[in-house]
Amino acid sequence: MKFTANLAALANTVSKVSRAVAVRTPRSQLANLFVNAKDGMLKIAGTDLEIMMLASLEANVEVPGYFTVSAKLLQELLSSVSHTDEPEINFEIIQENSEYSDGYVASALCVKCGRSKFNLLLQDASDYPPIPVLDDGNMSFVEFPTGAFLQSLIEASIAMNTTDMSAVQKSICLDLGDLAAPKMAATDSKRLSITNITGFQLPEEFKRRFLLPARVVPELKDLLSDNETLKIAMYNKQLVFTSENFTLITSLIEGIFPDYVNVVPKNPTRTVVFERAALARGLKLIVPIARNVNDMVHLEVEAEETKIWTLDRETGRAESYVQSNLTGDPIHIAFNAKFIMDYLNVAESDEIAMEMTAPNYPVLLRQAEGEARFFYVLMPLTI
Repeated sequence: MKFTANLAALANTVSKVSRAVAVRTPRSQLANLFVNAKDGMLKIAGTDLEIMMLASLEANVEVPGYFTVSAKLLQELLSSVSHTDEPEINFEIIQENSEYSDGYVASALCVKCGRSKFNLLLQDASDYPPIPVLDDGNMSFVEFPTGAFLQSLIEASIAMNTTDMSAVQKSICLDLGDLAAPKMAATDSKRLSITNITGFQLPEEFKRRFLLPARVVPELKDLLSDNETLKIAMYNKQLVFTSENFTLITSLIEGIFPDYVNVVPKNPTRTVVFERAALARGLKLIVPIARNVNDMVHLEVEAEETKIWTLDRETGRAESYVQSNLTGDPIHIAFNAKFIMDYLNVAESDEIAMEMTAPNYPVLLRQAEGEARFFYVLMPLTI
């Protein structure tokens, strides 16, 4: 096998695909990339068995072939030569013996960039996990604009559990049960995020709920951010998202997602409206002390003003005031400041409404004006 590729393009591709490999694993192949050079193209794959990233890149392939190599090592190697003025990098599989063991002949990957040269011992590529063939004409891909889908994914993921909880809580529910009103939802049992996806229309075969594992979320965000449109398809018990040069395959969580629609509180007795930026500034002033008491902040909501405060008996007390507009009786309620900030950081509206009933009853946050698309249910803390 022998090929030449553009150094900058290869380094960028390897960086993206390497994010799909396993970080800690007893199977060494799961820390590797699989590279296949054929017909003027490089096909690069990385997987941890939960997700898989595939990429294609143009190259001058003199002799076709394939190999598997440590993703971390290849990244470091490409980074080490990136400061040179060389635009291209060369790869060739050779046979090595004398430097490694007496008389033992091993396959090595010879990498050359300018006057720099590396010989890397290779593992048996036959042990690499199977790579699916997705362009055999048997799959139905549907193209969709990424903007609204990305925003919904960002909104939903703030409530996704990333700790060692059940697999269902460490997932995002892509709810396509009603294809006319697709939604995403996530919960960590302390909060719930629900968002409607606009401009996302799929055919009848997608009509179901898909539970996306937490592992795929950051990689899917990156893929969505880099492309104006993507294509989506179902492959066995997996979802496939593909762009011109990259394909992300994700496994799906098996389980039943909570009935999130019935969790949303209804018929509030109090509604307070804040300017989103002002509430965020008020909370930031309190956070340095609030983090010493598990991020607990108190909101004393009056007709036209809300007092935000926290108290740590070892550090001290902090308070700030934010203009607000309350409908209903005044209320004293407490929250995790980080949970509120998570919502404020991703919400798009300039004003947000907080619907409340009692200090110990779930609160609903939404945009204040117009038809809300993003809903955030938050459990108060015990005062």
